[in-house]
Amino acid sequence: MDKKKIYYLTMEGITSTVFNSQVLELLNSELSIENNLTLLLMQPINVRWNNKRLKQLQILKKVNKFNVKIIPYIGFKGEISKKIAFSLLNIYINKFSRNVKKIIHCRGQEATTIAKMLKEKNENISIIADIRGVPYEELKEVNINRAKYFLELDKYIFNDKSIDYINYVSNQLRQYYHNRYNFKITRETVIPCFASFNEVGREKNNNDTLNVLYVGGQQFYQRINDIPRLLAKIKNNNINAILCLNGNKNYELENTFKKLNIRSEFYYNLDKKELDSIYSKADIGILIRDNTNLNKVASPVKLSEYLSKGLYLIMIGEVGDFYQFIKKYPQLGYCNKNLEEVSEIDLGKYLEEKDFRKEFSKRFSKEYCINKYRELYKSI
Repeated sequence: MDKKKIYYLTMEGITSTVFNSQVLELLNSELSIENNLTLLLMQPINVRWNNKRLKQLQILKKVNKFNVKIIPYIGFKGEISKKIAFSLLNIYINKFSRNVKKIIHCRGQEATTIAKMLKEKNENISIIADIRGVPYEELKEVNINRAKYFLELDKYIFNDKSIDYINYVSNQLRQYYHNRYNFKITRETVIPCFASFNEVGREKNNNDTLNVLYVGGQQFYQRINDIPRLLAKIKNNNINAILCLNGNKNYELENTFKKLNIRSEFYYNLDKKELDSIYSKADIGILIRDNTNLNKVASPVKLSEYLSKGLYLIMIGEVGDFYQFIKKYPQLGYCNKNLEEVSEIDLGKYLEEKDFRKEFSKRFSKEYCINKYRELYKSI
């Protein structure tokens, strides 16, 4: 074997909501420079391309942080997409000497499936399966056909030991797959979704206003319509709610806040610099989720970001490893399985424990996760 070549494979393209925060942040680092890493970017052509991200991608290519190969394909069409993606990647991979060991770092189940198919044709391929969640659990209530497609992918991935290394984003996710498929390999680890924000100075709050922040999407499972109910349970008479939402303007929710006379600020589709400014004045970060398998195995980026800024967490629902963390360390915040069981949230003395939360958040930092991936690459 002459040498090894490392590829990072993602099937979601630049239109993914986490492409900037998780993929680019990871690859735009010394990890790529040290390993001469190539991003294999499978770009679905049946969705709207994001010109802003394309421009960012071109800039990254110019500064040579990592190599990029963009491969357009018809994405998100189940078996059709899988076969097309396999054919295109098989042509690309076979351009290089079969004597070169190829390590494919696969983001999610679709990428892992394609890599496993490639490995059946080329024994010099090693696979790192980076499992980010359970798509079947996310989709089964909204798109049963696509949910069944991902269920079949899981069965294919977890039916033998041909995967060389598996990373899960939470211990709860690892346990889910251990239990469901009686599947366990020696070489596996847990590297969470990381916070990519740098520490900035906090704005001085010259009054008694308690700034309560929500950052994230508007999907049904985010339960943003329950935020007013949660705010009403916080023992404080001077709350200012700050909602930084992705997607279209939510007139209905804004009107609800007005009718209930809840002081609030709404922002939409903020960039990283704008979010940094918002974080600098926030005191509390909130998250509301149902107690489903989808949420129990998750590793929400927003919780890592809240902690990295020293925010006190208020979390409803058993979410990933964070629920047990908060139960063990009350300095991190408050949690409860169900909003209906909450009578009053007394912030008490732990609201001021910002330094503890920042220190704890280092296990979700970009630097920590890069070091973990570095160790993983060296081990293969």
